[in-house]
Amino acid sequence: MSQKEKRAPKIIAIGGGKGGVGKSLISSGIATSLALMERSTICIDLDLGGANIHTFFGLKTTKIGLGDFIYRPHSKELSDYTTECNVPNLKLVSGAGFIPGIANLYYFQKVKILRAIQRLDFEYVILDLGAGTNYNVIDFFSLTRSGIVVTNPEPTAILNAYEFIKNVLFRIFTRSFKQGHIAHEIIEAYKFGQTQNQECTVKGLVEELKEANREAAERVIQICKEFRPYLVLNMVRSLEHSKTLAANLIGICKKFLDIELGYLGAIPIDKTVTQELVRLNNLLVSNPDSKVSKAINKIARGCLEGFTTVELPMQEEKKDGHDSLKPVASEGSELSKIFSNFLNELASSEGILQGKSSEDTKLLDILEPQLRLDQSALIPIFLNDNSLVPQNIAVPKDFKMLLPFIVKLGDLEKESGNGKKSDFAIDNKELGSAWFQTGQVLQRAGQFSTAARSFRKSTKHLASNPIPLIHLANCLMLIGRLDESEKYLTEAQRDSEHDELNYNLAILCFLKGDYERSLSSLKKIKTDFKEYKKAKKLTGYNYYYMEKYRDSLSYLKEFHQPEDEFNKGLIRLILRDFKDAIKEFRKILEQDRTDSMAWALLSLSYFEQGLTDDAILTLEKAIAIEPANIKYRAIMAHIAYKNGLMDKAISNAQVISKLRPKNPNLLKIVHQINNRLF
Repeated sequence: MSQKEKRAPKIIAIGGGKGGVGKSLISSGIATSLALMERSTICIDLDLGGANIHTFFGLKTTKIGLGDFIYRPHSKELSDYTTECNVPNLKLVSGAGFIPGIANLYYFQKVKILRAIQRLDFEYVILDLGAGTNYNVIDFFSLTRSGIVVTNPEPTAILNAYEFIKNVLFRIFTRSFKQGHIAHEIIEAYKFGQTQNQECTVKGLVEELKEANREAAERVIQICKEFRPYLVLNMVRSLEHSKTLAANLIGICKKFLDIELGYLGAIPIDKTVTQELVRLNNLLVSNPDSKVSKAINKIARGCLEGFTTVELPMQEEKKDGHDSLKPVASEGSELSKIFSNFLNELASSEGILQGKSSEDTKLLDILEPQLRLDQSALIPIFLNDNSLVPQNIAVPKDFKMLLPFIVKLGDLEKESGNGKKSDFAIDNKELGSAWFQTGQVLQRAGQFSTAARSFRKSTKHLASNPIPLIHLANCLMLIGRLDESEKYLTEAQRDSEHDELNYNLAILCFLKGDYERSLSSLKKIKTDFKEYKKAKKLTGYNYYYMEKYRDSLSYLKEFHQPEDEFNKGLIRLILRDFKDAIKEFRKILEQDRTDSMAWALLSLSYFEQGLTDDAILTLEKAIAIEPANIKYRAIMAHIAYKNGLMDKAISNAQVISKLRPKNPNLLKIVHQINNRLF
């Protein structure tokens, strides 16, 4: 079956605002149930901060997964990164291979995953999302307008479920309008309650939009009609009570959001879930007659019978204006159609055009450039406290001498705890200070995991001092344990709030993809902060990933390292400020003429300015550096074809077809082009 003949998979995204409500249980259960009903199913673990759904399938670990697809790709297809689940018709893309500490995705990485999901040749695709309402979770959930929201009967969980649904809905609203549209400001005001309308309902939003832009109001109304999430209540003790809770939440969603929330059912609380998970068993396989298994099977059958997913194409309006893949020469001619087919086939096989027409795809999307981050701006600040120096215990400064000392210090700690007499009195401050100094030596040596253990011991003896807590949080952040790090930073913030602490919290939130909260912490930092410049740079990064490009540029424009010039050039290109983009990329290339991506982006800047000859010459330099780069050659073929340079267009098309020998359609279309020309 060819790419065009494949039926689009039914995508079921499973999320919720609160962690620990059972999303992974529901995701793995529905996937298993559908597979047992002989539906080809794939489950994808998108809980980037804590991927563990493989354990629900009875797998201790996996060797390949989504992280490999992003960071170490050997294929463009997600199906090449799967693990067998010992269930017929079922495969898993686990979270294996992710870089510790990077729970957020760059914009283009997210788009790459979304398009790869849409290309999957399965009947059902189950997306297991992480907790929270960051953009990654929301955008994956809104891939379809009918996902499943999982919560439990706890009041906080119900509230979080509502907030999750609201955030998804408002994200769809804002992504439906181009940047700068008047609807953006009005929608944001309603989202955060900054309006004279006390209840801030969507109906009130629509009324205000009608006064400003009737077309925008109609679009919001249509989105509300199409958006149909479904609710599953987990860990319920009373089915009747669960129906009451569901009815209440459905009523709230109708009143305030003007949407229809469906109800798929409830999962009873059952200790067998924990028992089977500890034994590394797939519950629906090992215990199909349990109450939970029967409830999940019922929900899965409901998905088959009435729960249909409506695909939501990625709205990339903020890059509006970049040229598309559609050739304009000889519009409507047979040759134009054939060449357009070639570009579409290439883009489809590379994951560029999935879910959108050729007119919607921008050349910048093909390149997939990423912001170049200054890693020094993402290193948390370790504070010092001169009072935390032990008086009677000499901590070695040499890392190599620490191991025997740590053993000795542990023994002293045990003796102190047992009330045994030592050669000298050891109080809590003395022990805490010794562990703190030990942690500092380990931290300077880059042994962050071991350092974290030392700082943790220090906090037990120095409960009133926030400095060991901050050091512990920093080390946990650097080894990727972001949730734990956040816990200790928040605890330290209760006792002491200063610029260093706010900066560290901003880094943590940035790594978690919570850009708004990161900005909130950065705004608290005073201008005399010693790392204020790094704080400004981090502010610029946050605005970029929030797609507020002008704000991002205003913070990054004062920096002039090569990566800064690249970032400014990229943002100016997105904003269609082509003249200044050209200046920025030229600065980079004066220092490093081997930067192929800078050459390619400079070429796009020239092309958008109508300087075709300069665009082609510049792009040839990028291709000379990376002759096998499909993306560069695709853009060259497009630019050449649009300007009537058929020989150059055909030659690049032929190279692409040779680089992709497993796609016979490309070679076939190249032959068709040649036959038409000669």
